[in-house]
Amino acid sequence: MRSTVRLVFCAFLALSLRSVSGLECYRCVSTNSSRPFLCNEFLTDSEAIEPDSCDDVYGAKYCIKHVGRFEVLTLKCYQCTSADEWMCENPALVITYLEPKSCDHVFEAQYCIKTIGRYGGGIGTKRFCSSVDLGNYCEYVQQPGDKLEYRTCVYTCGSDGCNPGTSISASKLIIVLLSALPSITYLLLR
Repeated sequence: MRSTVRLVFCAFLALSLRSVSGLECYRCVSTNSSRPFLCNEFLTDSEAIEPDSCDDVYGAKYCIKHVGRFEVLTLKCYQCTSADEWMCENPALVITYLEPKSCDHVFEAQYCIKTIGRYGGGIGTKRFCSSVDLGNYCEYVQQPGDKLEYRTCVYTCGSDGCNPGTSISASKLIIVLLSALPSITYLLLR
């Protein structure tokens, strides 16, 4: 009789206990456009969201809830190199065919950078995110063994998608237009 009671008790205990897993948290993203209200302030029964295991996060001890518009604050820059993407070289093609991408992979990214210079075996362009203001300048560089000097330039800006090309200030634009005025006048009067 006692062995039967023990057997029934062990079977009941085995059926009532479930396997132990780590921490479980609700995981959602408020910028999900296909289900925009999935990650509301208050989770309701109308949304089918279940807590997920956090076993994939090493040493997870807490569930963290981010509140606010933090997703929008990520800077977006054009990110390409002309060695990998031939359109990266031309600012008009960059604007037309490429999209600015999030800089959330760069810690405290605040700047979009465009550099023109010698990369590998030729002249090229790089566009990327940076947490450091690299300034705006051009200089001539001659590598050891080269017969030619190469013009390298760095352009830094701090707003979304601001690195497709160099920015032309109003004073530079006026100078360019005034210098072209005699040629335009000559063509019109011919």
